[in-house]
Formats: sequence, C-alpha cells, structure tokens
Amino acid sequence: MQELLEQLLRNVGASPSPALLVYFDNCSSNPSQNIFQGLDERQELIRQGFQHKGNPDLNLLQKLFQSAHSLYFHKMESILRLEQERIFVQDFSKLLHLHVFHSSLHACALEVVFYVQKKSTNYSLESILFPWVLEVLNLTPYDFYKVLESFVKAEPALPGGIVQHIQRCEHSILDCLAWITFEVIEVASWSVLAAC
Repeated sequence: MQELLEQLLRNVGASPSPALLVYFDNCSSNPSQNIFQGLDERQELIRQGFQHKGNPDLNLLQKLFQSAHSLYFHKMESILRLEQERIFVQDFSKLLHLHVFHSSLHACALEVVFYVQKKSTNYSLESILFPWVLEVLNLTPYDFYKVLESFVKAEPALPGGIVQHIQRCEHSILDCLAWITFEVIEVASWSVLAAC
C-alpha cells in the first residue's frame, strides 16, 4: 500500500502545483497566505499531539507531514477541478477561505498517511488513527465527514485498503451522529414532557 501511495504522489510536491496556484489566483482574494498559515498551525498541533502520545520519532513525523502535504494539495486541486467541471465556476474564494474545509481536507490526508504508515511498518501508530486527528485539530466528525466523500471521489486510483479505511471512518461517524441525533430527540422529548 505504501508503494501505491508513493506512486500516486510521485509527481506531486509538498506545495501547490502551478494548476492549483491558478485556482488561488482566480479567487477574488488570494487564499495562499491563509492556507499556508493554517497548514503550519495544524502541523504544530499534530506535532504536539504526536509527542504527547509518546511518539518521539520526529524524523518519521516530518516524513509523514511531507506525504500528507503532498496528498492535501493534490486532493485540493482534484476537488476544485471536479467542482469546476460540475458547476462551471472559476472563483472558489468562499470554499478556499473556509478554515473548516482546509482542516477537514488536511485531516483526511493525515489520516490516510498515518494509516498507510501503520500498515507498512512495524512502527505503532495505532494510537493516532481515527478519531485522534479530529480530536487534535478540534474538528467535528460532521465537518470531517462532509469532506470524506469528495476526498475519495477526487482520486479514483486510491488503493482499496485506503478506501476501506475511509469507509470505516465514515461508518463510525454515521454511528456517532445517529446517537447524537437520538440523544437530542430524547432530550427534546423529555423537555416537552417536563413542560406538560
């Protein structure tokens, strides 16, 4: 699986491609500065969380960040291209200035990279798999879920094992959301009964 991910990202750098930079330039307000600032902030949160979990191998973490950044920018470009084809829009200012979109997309990339690393080596990353990234980035499962489908659709060449892992994350979120919804309905029902 590691080889498949490396093959997918072989020609992708850890920074925006020229095509992605065109999307940024087409925005009424170029989002580049905010995107890079958010990336740095999330990277620092992950680094702190990684050390807090007792994973001191910062060289490994730097390698994982490079792969996650490559995947993050690659997926962002793919999602924008698909959206452009679907709705014929050139200016993605609203989307590209949404902090939650970038946090969710980055969380997806990190989750995939951590999962692939766990499967490919003996190094234990079990404690930082889903939902750990959401907790560290203070991201709601619902916001993460909204990006997961686009993440998979934007890359039909994702290895099956990665797609299955993402689907397991989706199912966990749906189960969680179902219980939250049930609890809200139950609390509302009790409130109505108490008011009677």
